[in-house]
Amino acid sequence: AYAFIAQFPHMPAVIHGSQMQDAIPTLAVLAAFNQTPVRFVELANLRVKECDRVQALHDGLNAIRPGLARVEGDDLLVAADPNLAGSHCDALIDTHADHRIAMCFALAGLRVSGIRIQNPLCVGKTYPGYWKALQFLGVQLTWAD
Repeated sequence: AYAFIAQFPHMPAVIHGSQMQDAIPTLAVLAAFNQTPVRFVELANLRVKECDRVQALHDGLNAIRPGLARVEGDDLLVAADPNLAGSHCDALIDTHADHRIAMCFALAGLRVSGIRIQNPLCVGKTYPGYWKALQFLGVQLTWAD
């Protein structure tokens, strides 16, 4: 995963997810800001985690910008839009109570304003201090009632 992140915003056209399943949500969100589309393959196991992460990523990315992601079988194709950074949307991200979905879309919120995350406290499963860590780094969070 580190090798792919280091290549950002020039991630490869195809990323195999079978050996780094936990990193795929973060990589898929990064791919939304990439210079070129990225196809994530071998994602069948992501469908049986805390939620169907392939579908959750698809839905979340398309909430940010319609057409940003497409599912083909167990592959996720992220269309990529380098102009997405600095934009605004009115996206409500359903985490499906999955900590990785909440955390990866929080990263999208660093570049796109207007992203709201349902059930943000689900991050407590693996990183209860996640939101405080982001605030410590200077990220301004707004909590909904």
